[in-house]
Amino acid sequence: MAMQRKYKWLGIGLGLLLVGHYLQLLGLHIAARHQPEHATTRGQVRLISRVGRTYWVRPNANSTYQFVRFGDENTADSITHGIAAKDTESFTVIQLSARPNSDSGTYQVRFSDGTLKWMDDSAFNIHLYNADPRVKMKITPEIFEEDPRAVDARLKGRPGAGWYASLGPDAEKPSNVSFGMTEEQVLASAWGKPNRVITKQTPTGIVDLWMYGGDFISFRNGHLEEVLNDM
Repeated sequence: MAMQRKYKWLGIGLGLLLVGHYLQLLGLHIAARHQPEHATTRGQVRLISRVGRTYWVRPNANSTYQFVRFGDENTADSITHGIAAKDTESFTVIQLSARPNSDSGTYQVRFSDGTLKWMDDSAFNIHLYNADPRVKMKITPEIFEEDPRAVDARLKGRPGAGWYASLGPDAEKPSNVSFGMTEEQVLASAWGKPNRVITKQTPTGIVDLWMYGGDFISFRNGHLEEVLNDM
C-alpha cells in the first residue's frame, strides 16, 4: 500500500511538472527561467541588435491563444495581458529597456500606423521564424524578419513547407499531424493513444495535455495547439 501511494504521488508530481512547463511556454515566467545571473557581451549585443529593425507579427490562425503580446506600459503585467495582433502587421523596435545585470529586457515598438507598444524580448527568443532548414521549430512562429506572406510564397510547393506545424513523435521525422486537428484525428495518426492525459481549465478554454513519455501534445478546446518533443 505504501509503495502504491509513493508511485501515485510521483505520478502527480510529474503531471504538475509538465503542466508547469507548458504554462511557462505561454509566457508565464519564461524570461525568469532563462535569465542568466549576469549580463554577457553576447547577450547584450543580441538585445541591442534589434533596435531600429523592422519585424512582422502574424497571429497563429490555428491557435485560440496568441503568445506574442504587446502592452501599453513597460511592465510585466501590462505586456502579459496586452493585445495580440489580429492580422499580419509590421512594427519597428525603437527603444530597449534592459533589465539590470541581465541579458533580457523589453522593447518599445512602433507599428506601421504609429501606435506605440511594449513587448518582452522573450517573444523573439521563442517565436521568431528561423529560415535555416536545419532548425526544426517546435512552436509555430509569430514573428518574422520579413513579410510572412513572402515566406509563404517562397515555400509554396516545396517539400516540408509548413514543417514547423507538423512535428511528430520523432523530432527528426514529421508526422501527419498539424495544428487545428481534432483529438480523433491525432489518435488516428502516428502518435496514437497517449500514455497519460491531464486536463486543465484556463481563462481561454480547456487545455488537454497528452503525454507520450518525454513528449507531449496539447489541445485547446478540442483542437491541437502545440507539439513538444524531448521536454
